[in-house]
Amino acid sequence: MSFDFNNFSRHGGSTTAPSWWTYRTTDAWDDILPDNYFGEAFGSLNVNDFILVRSIANTFMLRVTAVSQDTVAMVRDTMTAPNIGSGIFTASVTQTATDPDTAYQVPWDLAVENGSIKRNVSDNTKIEFTEAGTYLIAGNLQLKSSSASAKTFYFFPTINGLSDSKSVRSGLKDNNVVGTLGVSAALELNAGDYIQANWAVSDVNGWLDATAATSFAPSSYAAQISIIRV
Repeated sequence: MSFDFNNFSRHGGSTTAPSWWTYRTTDAWDDILPDNYFGEAFGSLNVNDFILVRSIANTFMLRVTAVSQDTVAMVRDTMTAPNIGSGIFTASVTQTATDPDTAYQVPWDLAVENGSIKRNVSDNTKIEFTEAGTYLIAGNLQLKSSSASAKTFYFFPTINGLSDSKSVRSGLKDNNVVGTLGVSAALELNAGDYIQANWAVSDVNGWLDATAATSFAPSSYAAQISIIRV
């Protein structure tokens, strides 16, 4: 993961006017912008030059803000459309509650990640966002009961550990029945924020159920959500 001059091309401009460059790489966005990625090109670049980058996940524009010996500073140019960013996160293992009326975070053991949305590498209950924006979240929880007592399930997202939205609730009563709770949210997030999916149940005889495959139907997840930036 490093700059490769062989993939760096100039397409116009001069030292007295901004130049236009293109760059192709398999490196991800996180590897390109935060570090001094283009430092080796300091002798070619000037302040306000533009670099159109085609990375492994998306295409974006960078603008040079400072150049010195072996150092090139960049920003994401505002004339470039933001990364769409999307992700699908699933909990393929049954989730149980040790205590009633207690919030637990859903661990996402399976994920399809793209652009600005990724799981935390050390805590898979956290989904992290590298770019600010509005993100739509939709999904479902699969509920199951092992008693005939009435029980209430709760779901709510948190941002950086704090809740800023209403909870979604669903009731389940009969023994050995399965229910589904649909969830959705629109969250305004800043770069560096993370979210968690929280659930609780009023009776520990209710849980989020991951169901095995049958002879005629595939298995189902305990929980799954899709996220897209708008």
